[in-house]
Amino acid sequence: MRISQSLTVAAALAVAALGCQDGATPVAPDAPVAEAAGGTPGTNTQPSAAIITLPGLAPVAGTASLNRNRNGATFTYRAAELEPGHTYTVWWVVFENPAACGEDGCNGADLLTEGVGGTVFGPAAGGIAGEDGRATFAGSSLTPPSEVLDLNGDGVPDGDGSLDDTQGAEVHLVVRDHGPAIPGRVPEQIGSFLGGCDVF
Repeated sequence: MRISQSLTVAAALAVAALGCQDGATPVAPDAPVAEAAGGTPGTNTQPSAAIITLPGLAPVAGTASLNRNRNGATFTYRAAELEPGHTYTVWWVVFENPAACGEDGCNGADLLTEGVGGTVFGPAAGGIAGEDGRATFAGSSLTPPSEVLDLNGDGVPDGDGSLDDTQGAEVHLVVRDHGPAIPGRVPEQIGSFLGGCDVF
């Protein structure tokens, strides 16, 4: 997958796949990310970055872009090879201080590392895959999230559901499969982290 970058920042974009059966932590430890490099001042655009998957899951195909400016970030993910008719959500996974992550870059384990400023919020987007297994997701960090996940299980959401350091934070996008569309429950499936997981 091609990797390009238009502004030097400490940033990365990764897209990972996660299903309802895979538990509550939406990123995989040791997941690879694409490092930012080169370019000119302005809006930071990552037209294509590392697209990864969690162990044991089908590879995620498609292209992703992440655009940043002083106010926030937007993304577009054109997914392919999804399960036709399945509902999906996309979640922001943000590491505000990636310099505090491990030597191999930020991953799921770093979300709970002191000083990293890890947070997971969203959904950033949601929808149903077409008969051809394709879907396009787009979202903005300025859209108030409906959920900020409690990553350490203490009953308190981790983070405030925002991307504070738009140029310096490392951003991952996680695609979550909520199973086939359930009549009457699609808004719940594409609007919450656990939507449809009681069935699938």
